[in-house]
Amino acid sequence: MRKFISLFSMMCVLAAIGCSGDSGETIEGKVSFSDGSPLGLGAVVLSNGKNSFSGAINSDGTYKVDNVLSGEYKVAISGAVIGGTKSTQFQMDYDADGNYVEPPPAQPPVALIKESMANPETSNLTLKVPGTYDLTVEKP
Repeated sequence: MRKFISLFSMMCVLAAIGCSGDSGETIEGKVSFSDGSPLGLGAVVLSNGKNSFSGAINSDGTYKVDNVLSGEYKVAISGAVIGGTKSTQFQMDYDADGNYVEPPPAQPPVALIKESMANPETSNLTLKVPGTYDLTVEKP
């Protein structure tokens, strides 16, 4: 029983050390279209089947993903859409004189990149940690 308690205590300490603080690598780079213009919206998502990590894409196309465990990852770009206003079916808008104002029709979202780029299984983007990676995405 004493060996079990000692082993259990050691496992708890090791688990606490492994989970405390920052661990892993920082991956950074730039996401651009083939013409060199930056994709300034969305997030870079790294996935290896067991773990996933993500980091926001800045307006200049740069991104940073912290605390990534070493290994090979498939990459996806998520959230690269603009627009997509919600329907205002139940919202009543009035002008300064109290007259009802018809809300604009709902707008569908517009994807900035090919739909396949949002899935790590179909994006054809991969990277190996550690490293710095500039990523090229395709327009729809």
